[in-house]
Amino acid sequence: MKLEMRVVSFLVVLLAVLAASSGVRAEWGPPEVAVQGILTNLADEPAKGPVDLTFLLYDGVDGAQPLWTETHKKVPLTAGRFDLLMGSVKALDNPPMFEQFDNLWVGISVNGGPELPRAPLASVGYAMQARHAVYCDQLSSVPGDLDCTGCVGTKEIADGSVTLADLGPNGCTPGQVMKRNAMGTAWEAGTDKDTGYVAGFGITLANGQVAVDKAALAPLYVEPDEENSVSMEMIQKNAVTNDKIASVSWNKLTEVPGGFADGVDNEGLLVEMDPTVGSLVAGKWCASDGNLVSCD
Repeated sequence: MKLEMRVVSFLVVLLAVLAASSGVRAEWGPPEVAVQGILTNLADEPAKGPVDLTFLLYDGVDGAQPLWTETHKKVPLTAGRFDLLMGSVKALDNPPMFEQFDNLWVGISVNGGPELPRAPLASVGYAMQARHAVYCDQLSSVPGDLDCTGCVGTKEIADGSVTLADLGPNGCTPGQVMKRNAMGTAWEAGTDKDTGYVAGFGITLANGQVAVDKAALAPLYVEPDEENSVSMEMIQKNAVTNDKIASVSWNKLTEVPGGFADGVDNEGLLVEMDPTVGSLVAGKWCASDGNLVSCD
């Protein structure tokens, strides 16, 4: 049997495989080549299987050392014919055969016997190189950078992946800010109109930072519902109007003459106070020195 297999001849037909599979492989096509061969003996009779088939690729018909080899174990034969995928045992893209070599020849050894006469690899195998050139004429000349216009959309950008460091100047000059255009459809450079910042009492603005002097502002801070928390210094001039003054019963008044606090108008009329103490002017009690009435 071994002697017969050493003298068989073969016919190999190479076809590119575009087998349907998932993911990227379905789009590009797998790095495999379909091989169909017929093994016969010297009497032109179909060889019997199964057999071990070793495939070898050379750079040229006279290549001394194979660039790539793989062995398929126990390959069944049907009337001497075999069908298999070259590259299914060892990948054809490590090294990338069809990218680095343009004159590949294939040799076959049956059951570890002498290599049969080599056959050129059909040009259809080199069509696998096209998987590297869908978006560029020659992607191998681009050092890993994506060079295209409008080919990356929202779906291709991961949420939260764009940081401030990733944003380009976008036409902005130092001191400008990014703002939405009038249509609200895009970002554009704009001038910061609020540049005249002025620090108030107890507040400092320096080197882009705002600082607050808590001790200085403490007298101005009033806790909600805190009794006796408002002093005269806190009240604006003329801020206390008639509607701000609560009603007080006459019998609540202290340190005043009894006839004044009993709630009874003993005289039947309103008597103006001693002018040296105060005068009633336009419905307001005003301090007076006897001659000049001051309502400040």
